[in-house]
Amino acid sequence: MDTNYSKYEELLTILKTSYTEEEIVDTLTSIVKRFHPDVWKEMIFSNPYYKSLFEDIKIDILNDLFNIKSNILKEIESIDKEIKNDTSNSSKFIQLKVECQLLLVEVDYKIDDLKSI
Repeated sequence: MDTNYSKYEELLTILKTSYTEEEIVDTLTSIVKRFHPDVWKEMIFSNPYYKSLFEDIKIDILNDLFNIKSNILKEIESIDKEIKNDTSNSSKFIQLKVECQLLLVEVDYKIDDLKSI
């Protein structure tokens, strides 16, 4: 998740100046994907139009996150195979696996956050 508040402000400016539903949906999607719900939740739910778009956005983002999760799990499986086959580089593969597992935790956390809203 992004912690750059200036980027959030930039996206809010884009959102406020958007004229088409497509632009609004794209910008809202970027905000929801990039930032923790504590940052955007009030902004979205205080606006009836944004709130009405949120369910569709949520479904699309959850689908994207489940695909990412699936890809990370596949990558972990392939890393495990490499660790078994190539003991000379196992430390590099182990480090890569740890990084994938950390990404997986972050994706799971984001999925849980969105499901709870």
